[in-house]
Amino acid sequence: MRAHTAPPGVAWRLGPGPYVFSGSPPVLNGEIEIVNTSDEPLRVRAIPSGGKPSRDKVEVPPLGDVRLSVRCGPRERVRAPAQMFVDLATPPGTYETTLEAGKQRERAVVHLFANGMVEIRPQPMQLAGRAGESLTHTVVAISRGNVTYRVPTGLSVFLEEHDWVGRALVFALRETSAKDTHQQYLDRGLQEFRSSLPSPARVKVSRTKAELEPGETLSLEIEISLPTGLVKGRTYFGSAPFLGSRLSFDIECTGAASSRGRSAR
Repeated sequence: MRAHTAPPGVAWRLGPGPYVFSGSPPVLNGEIEIVNTSDEPLRVRAIPSGGKPSRDKVEVPPLGDVRLSVRCGPRERVRAPAQMFVDLATPPGTYETTLEAGKQRERAVVHLFANGMVEIRPQPMQLAGRAGESLTHTVVAISRGNVTYRVPTGLSVFLEEHDWVGRALVFALRETSAKDTHQQYLDRGLQEFRSSLPSPARVKVSRTKAELEPGETLSLEIEISLPTGLVKGRTYFGSAPFLGSRLSFDIECTGAASSRGRSAR
């Protein structure tokens, strides 16, 4: 793809800066003004950015070129949307760079926002074990954003039984006679909800590093201690915030509380 159909500085130039771009990696949005100084129509598709971006003397990846699609008639001045593409790991902050059109240099200010994109694999973790057991599983955390996260060593996860609400309402209905009022049914339903609600599961995280850096991949061992109140034959699910994403579980209870046995699948 040709960056332009006529040479800058001869057939066209940039309007006066500064230009402003903002957004989260990898795409930042802004506007560019093109001034056609010739008697022929032209098209501009890309404008290079020059020099290394400045940001408080911090070493950062270079900012990308500006992409746009401008058709400009003879002696016409056009202001059009434009996009700047930057590396996913570029730290958030305000940067300055220059846009180049031939020998012309115009200042550009870039406001880069935080992007905490982290992918957790697998999602969810498929586990099976007895109530009260501790199960282990390995997960991989992949940072695709520009934010550093501290890896927690522990958290709590609220587990909910699959079809929990429907099962509790049916059990309460079975305990209701034809003479009972709707309030008595609701009271029994509430009691069933309370009695069947499992305690939160405790999760430990074994880590090799204290932080997940932008663009980094970490392997983590997850150990979850199942509550003793889980019921054999039922499945439970739950999740908790983790490294800007969520750590999710899908657990099959294979038996009552026991001190032996450990399985994961």
